[in-house]
Amino acid sequence: MGRFKLNKPNGDVLWVKSIDKVNETLEFTKNKEEAYYRDGDFYTRSELDFIKFHFKDKYPEVKDLVATDLYY
Repeated sequence: MGRFKLNKPNGDVLWVKSIDKVNETLEFTKNKEEAYYRDGDFYTRSELDFIKFHFKDKYPEVKDLVATDLYY
């Protein structure tokens, strides 16, 4: 299970709140409790790769997106 976190250069931390794969849009929040939550480490990592590939043109900052709260 995991969440997607983005550390901004100014020190802010943003969490992915929602992912619209059809319209290729992301919504961010500063509140971790509102963050999109994905079950399963494998699926979380796969979705992270998906976001980084498919959303990079519209959201260049996703290159710095990381998955958190993973079990190893």
